[in-house]
Amino acid sequence: MLNKASSIVLLIALTSLVSCKRDQCVCAQDNVCVNITNSSGRVAHTVAILAQGVNPNAIGPLSPNDKACFSFRSPGENAFRVMAILSTGDTIKSAEVYSEGGYEFIGAIQEGEINIRQNTD
Repeated sequence: MLNKASSIVLLIALTSLVSCKRDQCVCAQDNVCVNITNSSGRVAHTVAILAQGVNPNAIGPLSPNDKACFSFRSPGENAFRVMAILSTGDTIKSAEVYSEGGYEFIGAIQEGEINIRQNTD
């Protein structure tokens, strides 16, 4: 029989998409990592990543200038988009972005749009 702590660790291990509020994702091999900054000047009540074949995951709230990261397993080709619901009630989405395992992206939530670019640094 699993105790509560073991059950939580097992649940985390089974989750294919991870999100957190911090500056940088720890990007494992075969994962796609997306680092997002809220540059909109407003609170983002919800920030979510929608990736093909991966259960949606969301965090929030994300205050102005706060950062968050998302990481999901993607051993092959995939695509994702980022969605945010701002304190104004506006819902904004990024364009769909092509990705493969090992790719890292940087994104900014701005007033009216979300820009995502591949991190080539």
